[in-house]
Amino acid sequence: MKATSLHTLSFAFFIVSLLSLCATLLHGWRSRERNSERLYTWRGDDYPHVWSLPELRKVFIAHEDSPHYSVETELGIAEWNATLPRGGALLYLGPECRPFTLSLFHQLKCLNIIRDTSIDLYRDVSPLENIAESKYPLVCHCMNYLRQTTMCRADLRLETVRAATGGQMTVSDISHTCKDWTAVYEAAEQNYRDYLAEAGVME
Repeated sequence: MKATSLHTLSFAFFIVSLLSLCATLLHGWRSRERNSERLYTWRGDDYPHVWSLPELRKVFIAHEDSPHYSVETELGIAEWNATLPRGGALLYLGPECRPFTLSLFHQLKCLNIIRDTSIDLYRDVSPLENIAESKYPLVCHCMNYLRQTTMCRADLRLETVRAATGGQMTVSDISHTCKDWTAVYEAAEQNYRDYLAEAGVME
């Protein structure tokens, strides 16, 4: 009798646990469904914090001291200026085409600003006081922004050390696993085309 009661109790506990698990999974599925279907007004703070794109595939990039992206040659400047899509650093989202940017584009724009300012100082074509009045606050913003975003991502890729001291401390020619940034650029280009079409501007 006791064995039968214990068996019944165990079976009942199993059924309750199974129902609880199903309810938890169903709640999670419904929550994700509600989040994916949520409609935003795109006004004030009512907008998604991440640009919704299909999952980006993994790609590999080999870091190297590239002959491209020189800081001062005509070709290098053109390459740096081409690091942003045609719409610049902006995306136009929501029913009213509200402008946003991506951290990716913000970082690249900051690097180009620092490059441009460093060349002015190197060539000594702009007195320091003029740079302080015009570009210096923006350069300070960019330096802090890049510092914070680099720390935020906390890349744990190990890099070999050539020497503990001196100018060449690490070996940079290693590969990193990255997200496919080309898909982001393609989506940004399409966003800009859609924005122009919405505004009635012919390309």
